[in-house]
Amino acid sequence: MDVDALIEEAVAVGHLQNGGAVSLLAQNGNGAALRLAAIHGSANGRSNSSYENLWTPEEEARLADLLRQYPVEVIAQKLGRTRTAVYVHMKRLRLPGPSKQPGEWTATAVARRMGMCGKTIAELIDRGILSGRVASTTRNIRVVKIVTFKRWLVNPLNWIYFKFERIRDPQLKRLVAHQRARWDDEWWSTGRVAAYHGLKDSCLVQKYISEGKIPAVRWANWWVLRSDAMNAEFTRGKGSNPLRVWSYEADKFMVLASAMGVSVRTIGEMTGYGEKRARARLRHLEQRGHYPRMALAAGVVYDDGRLWADWREYTDRFPGVVLMMQRFREGRPLSEIDRSNLRGILRAWALRYGQGVPELEELAGRLRWSQNAQDKKLREGYEVLVAHGIDVLEVDDVEFDREN
Repeated sequence: MDVDALIEEAVAVGHLQNGGAVSLLAQNGNGAALRLAAIHGSANGRSNSSYENLWTPEEEARLADLLRQYPVEVIAQKLGRTRTAVYVHMKRLRLPGPSKQPGEWTATAVARRMGMCGKTIAELIDRGILSGRVASTTRNIRVVKIVTFKRWLVNPLNWIYFKFERIRDPQLKRLVAHQRARWDDEWWSTGRVAAYHGLKDSCLVQKYISEGKIPAVRWANWWVLRSDAMNAEFTRGKGSNPLRVWSYEADKFMVLASAMGVSVRTIGEMTGYGEKRARARLRHLEQRGHYPRMALAAGVVYDDGRLWADWREYTDRFPGVVLMMQRFREGRPLSEIDRSNLRGILRAWALRYGQGVPELEELAGRLRWSQNAQDKKLREGYEVLVAHGIDVLEVDDVEFDREN
């Protein structure tokens, strides 16, 4: 039997299973269709001119809905019909197939616009990196909603998965270019991180990533945010400590500021030692076991390996924090250093009161990373604390009316 006959027979089978009349099939069919009409008629003992297994309006409505979610094979199982019956009725109603739904692009269409391989887009969907669905299991087709894809595209955290210069679609390229101009960070490879810190190669960088000392994302290579890379500290051998002797009072001040949640950058500026050296000194105090003694001397809490202090008790020593809290309370824009300090303070409170509270523990985990020092995310974090009865802005005697 040739291919045309096979196709005709498949259509005839779908016609019968869909409730079509045998007489109509006999009038319009070829040899294969005629044979099926004869067999069907003899099996029923009559020339069937009635419609059996008719599709109800409810089934047709459900078919249209399912086509937006599942491949034809799955739809057939859900409706209790054959794949051919579903396909034929879909064509009769002129419904778009699962891979041709309005408002969606196939992985191939996305790849063409992005200057990428379609298999790469399919892999992103299959791994859950890009939200999409399977439109056909037999043809291995993946689709994604256009709105969903555009939102994914302009998120800087997803920029390691494609190259900006390869984007072919002018509109998509403009969207990414606009967001790039507003983003104040960058993705670095491990080689670039190593070069920035003067390392011979990237082996130590990768070691720190595997140990969790540096947050990173893997896609063919490890990628690190520039802000995290610049804050990383690498120990090269056992050599002598390059820091000069720190005073006891300076150590106490640094421990106090750190316990409040003040950023290391601010601590470095206030002490005059700079961010990098201040970070190294704090790490030295922690690793050598000096935190309990220094916390006691500074009058802050040291509990379960963590420092904590209420910023409201030290407003005279940190006027910049007071002004920052005033701006945040009034909803005014914050500077980059303000956002960094606020992130640290909110995280300190979430760690202090969040033990055993999943939502607060999750908040503390998010606020660990510098990319979450954004006005919207900080406001959301503050509202989470307030929802649990913790208000870092609740003050009695702090003057919130100072001049900037």
